Amino acid sequence: MDFNLSGAKYTYSDHQQCPKMSRIDRFLVTSSWIEQFDEHSEQALRYNMSDHRVLLLEKCCSEGAPHPFKFELLWLEKQELIGLMENWWNEIDASGKPGFAFNKKLKGFDLKIKDYQKILGELEQKEEQVDLSSQELDLKEETKQNLQHQLNLEETYWFSRAKTKWNKEGERCTGYFHRIANARFHSNSISKLKIDGQWEKDQAVIKKHIVDYYTTVQRRGL
Repeated sequence: MDFNLSGAKYTYSDHQQCPKMSRIDRFLVTSSWIEQFDEHSEQALRYNMSDHRVLLLEKCCSEGAPHPFKFELLWLEKQELIGLMENWWNEIDASGKPGFAFNKKLKGFDLKIKDYQKILGELEQKEEQVDLSSQELDLKEETKQNLQHQLNLEETYWFSRAKTKWNKEGERCTGYFHRIANARFHSNSISKLKIDGQWEKDQAVIKKHIVDYYTTVQRRGL
């Protein structure tokens, strides 16, 4: 049994000016596997420097709280991005008390960053549907050439995520930082919670119970 692929139509491209594309990469599972893991999705990610897209098979779950805004250390390595960020920050109109205005600017800034990150993915998806124009091909090639630099920034990214200080920044410890960041993610997540003596896994129920609990605690303290 094959999955419905989301995120792209093809998984392979030879990346020529008139590219040959096909879907030759896939997950194959049995019906018994489907019965055991009924909530799942298959997503095609970017090509990066490969001819093949990365395929992600993940278990679906209830949505948790929105991810808070985080400033990534690697953004400071891109001079052109620093200029963009300054312009974006100044363009965002925010008035009111300082704390409120600052929070509003952060939200608008976060949306700008996400738009910037979508450029390469949108070009790859468009290329699967129609031939790219010469300007789009030039933009894609330029983006691909810059990708190697982005890969070098990966270590800086995981350095920021791990919140660990090392004297030798040139030492290749990407895997270590990745494990540290994943460990922090799992330690900060709540997959289940005991409520009234029973284990509860429903994220909506867990969220409501936590909000109700701390609301009661705060009222008692007033």
